[in-house]
Amino acid sequence: MKQKIKHTLKSLLYLLILVSVFTACKKDEEIKPVETLIVNPLQGAGKFVIESDNLKETDKGYDFEGVLKASNEKGNEYSIIDGNISVEVDNEGNITGISGEGNVQFPDIGIFKEILKEFNWKEEILSHIEYEKGSYFKDVNNLDMPLVDDSHYLHFKVLNEDRDGPFELKSKVNSLVYNFFDFYLDINDPSIFFKVTLWKPSGGNGNSTAQKLMSKILDKAKQTGTEIKSFAGAPGLIFGISNQGKILSRSYEFSKPEIFQELYGYSGYDPLPSHAFIKLQNVPIPETFILRFTGEQFIHLPIGQLAPSTDEAISYQQNAFAKWFGDLEPDAYSESFTGKIDMGGKGIALILGVLPQLNDILGYDIFNKEMVNLDLFGATDQRQYVSDLDITNPNLDAYWRIGGEVRVPVIKDIFGAKLAKYIPDQSNGTGFLYLSVGTDLEDWLLHLQGDVSLAIPGFDNIGYNDSYFSIHKSGINMGGHFNRSLGPVNFNSEVTGSLSLDYGLELHSLVTSNILLPNGLELYNNRLEATISTTNGIKLKGNVDLPFGITQAEVTGELSPEGLSLEGSIENNIFLPDGTEIDIAEMNLKLSTKPEEGISLHGYINAPAGIGRVEVEGRINKDEFYLHGYFDSGIDFNGVILYTSNGEIEISNTQGIKISGGFTLPSGLGYADMAGKITPTEIKLSGQLGSKIDIGGYKFTFTNSSITASNITGVQVSGLIDLYVFKSTVSGSINPDYSFNLTGSTNLNLSVITASINVKVTPNDVKLTGNGCIKIGFVDQCGSLSINPNWSAKEIQICKGIACITI
Repeated sequence: MKQKIKHTLKSLLYLLILVSVFTACKKDEEIKPVETLIVNPLQGAGKFVIESDNLKETDKGYDFEGVLKASNEKGNEYSIIDGNISVEVDNEGNITGISGEGNVQFPDIGIFKEILKEFNWKEEILSHIEYEKGSYFKDVNNLDMPLVDDSHYLHFKVLNEDRDGPFELKSKVNSLVYNFFDFYLDINDPSIFFKVTLWKPSGGNGNSTAQKLMSKILDKAKQTGTEIKSFAGAPGLIFGISNQGKILSRSYEFSKPEIFQELYGYSGYDPLPSHAFIKLQNVPIPETFILRFTGEQFIHLPIGQLAPSTDEAISYQQNAFAKWFGDLEPDAYSESFTGKIDMGGKGIALILGVLPQLNDILGYDIFNKEMVNLDLFGATDQRQYVSDLDITNPNLDAYWRIGGEVRVPVIKDIFGAKLAKYIPDQSNGTGFLYLSVGTDLEDWLLHLQGDVSLAIPGFDNIGYNDSYFSIHKSGINMGGHFNRSLGPVNFNSEVTGSLSLDYGLELHSLVTSNILLPNGLELYNNRLEATISTTNGIKLKGNVDLPFGITQAEVTGELSPEGLSLEGSIENNIFLPDGTEIDIAEMNLKLSTKPEEGISLHGYINAPAGIGRVEVEGRINKDEFYLHGYFDSGIDFNGVILYTSNGEIEISNTQGIKISGGFTLPSGLGYADMAGKITPTEIKLSGQLGSKIDIGGYKFTFTNSSITASNITGVQVSGLIDLYVFKSTVSGSINPDYSFNLTGSTNLNLSVITASINVKVTPNDVKLTGNGCIKIGFVDQCGSLSINPNWSAKEIQICKGIACITI
């Protein structure tokens, strides 16, 4: 986009700046001060110089009649004012305030010195002077100039002619071009800002400088097919000119800066160092002459100073300055216009005629080939032209930017038919358009904002509020806000995505509420994300929390007009209401397209007490969480391992963990069916043994039996053993080495014997001992008895000494 300035407006404004700057006068007589005092300003590297023959020191500083001078940061000295002046200084000797009246003398260094050679002034200008921060002038004087808030400026104001007499500018140039109001000076650059009233010159000597100037402007206007009179009657202008290009442009403020910050890394344009500032009204847009600007223009030239100085006599600076000052057409420049564009959709539509050309760059039709009818009623235009001459910003890029408020909806109309079908409607509210074209045409960006609706297959059109479309050569990115329920899923969050010819809409959003299923089951949203696509429907992915203490279930699924389907896994352990923890090894869940059926579960748990990995399946509904499975393993009951081949486990929120199964007991005791529960503190099962036990190779009937197994108390057994001659209740425990010791006692009361017999059952034998009396004839033999069972014959011999009885 490297090109010369061809538009008349630029030429007019540049020359007006140059001419206006020098609307001042110089003293005809040189003042020869008796005393010279150098005083520092509050900021910058420049100096103030007082020259006076009656310098008086006061409590606040100095009063004098004489000349106040300044030198900039390069050491170039120039006069400021000649008059009666008061200077205030702080404890360090820095000037903090200046007041008084005198004759203004514009800087005679840099560009100002060059122009003062060309234009002379007839009268001196009597002015007030003051020295304050830029922020002070903005507030007190309601000033809209790009002054730096924390920097100090000298302010000169022409005395009010109603009060002080008709002090006005009378130069042969300024009498034709403008009336002078007041101006502001930064001594370090120097740079000045001033207000003028501008009108088209007429009459006078045709050979005057002013007439020659306007004649050249009019000639160039005719070459471009426009008339200067259409905009030369602006009621008031503000000019600023910086000798070293230190005026910073003020950038456009986006209506939604957070969007630009997120998408593009900036929320406004960076301020550009500028040599010239113009505040104008109702001026045609360069190159179009259709829409009109009202706002601020900043101009930067590719040179360090506007006029070459003795220590900076570089040939290309001289050439650039000569072209700008003489031909009015520099090789390179940048300009930034920030303001409003008057209503007129036709002009903007012509500018945006570039959009169909972008289809050729993309290789497919994104944009409507027809002219888009826009009504852009407030906007900003910024453009920057650069060349190799630019030494102040060697890495500057060329660009053109235009952005503003759109009254008539344009988002749907800008897209071609293949994309517009995804945007069935757009609200009539005010929108925003931003178009940027870089150095090359391929370096472009179009940003649109406005409320639209989106077409999602299977659902009604979805409102897409606060939406934006960021369009560039790599694709179309989108952002906005949904507030809509689709089936059991509610969306009320920011949505981002893309729009393309190949895939249509693909949007990403967060589900913002819990999901209530038709059966009353509630899925608690724990960051569930949705992908909404015109080709793949609505997909869900993320985490949900389930009832009954089930957290962090990771799910994926689909939302369709038929319903919701989810599949996923549970990673965290589950805690039952009684505090029992279920160690999840692997657990999958599935919610069918008929969510009234609830959630089905299948997976593996790590059961306690040595049970280990168990495959389970179950369900979750509004009222219940339930798992069921089978296992074949041993359970550790305080060191006693009992094995089962048909173990069964049931887990629910109401019953806790239940276990049952048939368990193999140590040799001799056979088999036992047991059932019980697992609680946070104990695993406890109970049941019955078989009706027969095998001890030492002999089978005994064993009835009324019971067995309890606990991880705290171990395994306890009891029952009634039939020893053929008598029965005895025995009980005891099973040891970790699979041995056991069951003991009991019984009383015999027969005609030939009365005894108390102790029974001891071990894996290898049933041992009997006792005390009592044996009747021999009419004599009782009493005391410790010897008891010898013969289990094969199913009889027992009881002896006292040599006296024995077999029963």
